[in-house]
Amino acid sequence: MDERTKEVFNFILSLAVPFFFITSGYFMGIKINKAKNKEEGKLILKSKIIQFVKLYLIWSIIYLPITMYGYVVNERGILYDIFAFFRGFFLVGQNFDSWPLWYLLSTIYALSFIYFILSKIKNKNIRSIIVLSTYILSQIFTFSVNNIENLNGIWSIVAKVISLTIINGRILTGIIYIYWNGNFQI
Repeated sequence: MDERTKEVFNFILSLAVPFFFITSGYFMGIKINKAKNKEEGKLILKSKIIQFVKLYLIWSIIYLPITMYGYVVNERGILYDIFAFFRGFFLVGQNFDSWPLWYLLSTIYALSFIYFILSKIKNKNIRSIIVLSTYILSQIFTFSVNNIENLNGIWSIVAKVISLTIINGRILTGIIYIYWNGNFQI
């Protein structure tokens, strides 16, 4: 495969997860917006969150043997491995060779966040500003981690904390695609 073909392939591949978020938001929005009232819409959204949690748990179990093997061969110690596993499972959405699962965890967080803002904030413009701000924050997190060696002071500390916990801002990116393409009316 020549270099140009690889670039085209990688570009197309990079669209897969945003496409998943966009279509998920769109189809969830259709279902939720057909609800008879706000409470029914919130119940539908809650059931979608539960469905994604189940999917994430099932796929995490499927990947568990590979994950455990990865921790055994890395020889970093049991405490590090336990911390890394829980960080990967709850904050990052990936462990050894299970990186495709991050988009499921991102969807769970996005839907939970959407449920919260739909329940607490009535003004659609304020909701949109919050969602956009979350996306901008995710990009700042990623930029900070990627440029940690160029940061000083508090930004350096923040970037280190991000890199030790959520690794980068990727986990927060699903919310903007899901919320805006869902056009939630509840």
